Amino acid sequence: MKNKQAGHKPSTKAATKDGPFPLRASKDGPFPMWTMVKSGSYGKDAPFPMLTGLYWERVSFQTLYQGNRGPKRPVQAAVKSRSDLPPTLSEIPIDVDFGQDEVIVVALGERPNNGYLAQIDQILYYTDRGEGKGPLTMVQFSEHKTTGVLDVVTYPVHVVKLRKLAGQDVEFVPVQGTATKH
Repeated sequence: MKNKQAGHKPSTKAATKDGPFPLRASKDGPFPMWTMVKSGSYGKDAPFPMLTGLYWERVSFQTLYQGNRGPKRPVQAAVKSRSDLPPTLSEIPIDVDFGQDEVIVVALGERPNNGYLAQIDQILYYTDRGEGKGPLTMVQFSEHKTTGVLDVVTYPVHVVKLRKLAGQDVEFVPVQGTATKH
């Protein structure tokens, strides 16, 4: 039998998974504390001050090449023009209109067998970072171990195309690869 406190009424308000400060899908960053605040305040009970002015977007991209014939040394590059294309990628067909698009390359370098995969997981684009900082492109990538291992030296690489983004700041963030590709 449940104990009932005198005068206590169960809440009729639906609980949300986000707690007392619900997330807004169109404005929230990867962390709830990066929520954009248009005006006003969340009140005296807010657990922390909310940042304002941080705009971000998840950028869609198209894979141009993903395989084991990449450069012999690790490469992480944002290529905004054909002249910026690393010469080590000359064997990979890259058909891009650099007037409208750019290319992101993540190559892992030499691996002892074919059991490795380079994967660009997501690209985030941050604008209005404050303090006079320009836009930032953040590339999250991972290295996955795959099944069906053969004893042959490989060079895992992932090359993607996306719309041309403003700014020159690019940050490559390795993410721990946990998935196994079959």
